[in-house]
Order: sequence, then structure tokens, then C-alpha cells
Amino acid sequence: MLKRSFTFLLLFFSLSAPPTYAKSSLEKSGDIIHLLLPATALSTTLFIEDDYEGSWQLIKTGVVSRVAVEGLKFAVDKDRPDSSGNDSFPSGHTADSFAAATFIQQRYGWKWGVPAYIAATFVGYSRV
Repeated sequence: MLKRSFTFLLLFFSLSAPPTYAKSSLEKSGDIIHLLLPATALSTTLFIEDDYEGSWQLIKTGVVSRVAVEGLKFAVDKDRPDSSGNDSFPSGHTADSFAAATFIQQRYGWKWGVPAYIAATFVGYSRV
């Protein structure tokens, strides 16, 4: 239990880390959390819980989510605001984050799911 708590605390401390300014601080912090949510979930299943079944479930969740997102991006054909392409909708960052948050909630309960969903919501907000 202590190891699990440590991993999830890492998630929350990262939310308060000072932003880097390569992009806007909001967008950059969204990018960091977008990577941190699935990384936290995967590291918890592999290194703390020794839950290889959970690891495979997370990987399958990510793959299915990504295939759906890429299919929708192809079908919707929405231009990006900076004119860098026509694949702006739906947001892959947001989909990845909510897939990881849903995995965390279903695997570890609402105690960890609520903060994960809050973090995923922040990622979605940072993409707008």
C-alpha cells in the first residue's frame, strides 16, 4: 500500500512543479500530465503491484483508444488552429489521459480515480 501511495503522490507533486516555457505553460503542463498519467499507471502495475494482467489491460486500453482517435481524426478532417494539419479533433492527448484515468479508477477505485480524472480534465482544458 505504501508503494502504491508513493507512485500516486508522484502524480500529484508533478502537478505543482514549475512549468517550463518551451510552449505556453498551460500547454506544456498538459503535455507533461498527458505522459505522466499512463506512465504512473503502468509503473504501478509493473513495479509496485506486480500486476502483469493490469499492465496488459492498460496497454490494450491505450491501443484501442488510439485506434479510435486516429480513425475519428481521419473521418472528421478538422483543421488545427495553427494550420499545421487537419487532424485536430478529437484530441489524442485528452483521449490518452482519459483512457489512463479510467484504467486507474477501475483498477484502484475512486480514491485514485477522482484525482486521475481531474488531471485528465486539466489535460483536455490545456488542449483548447
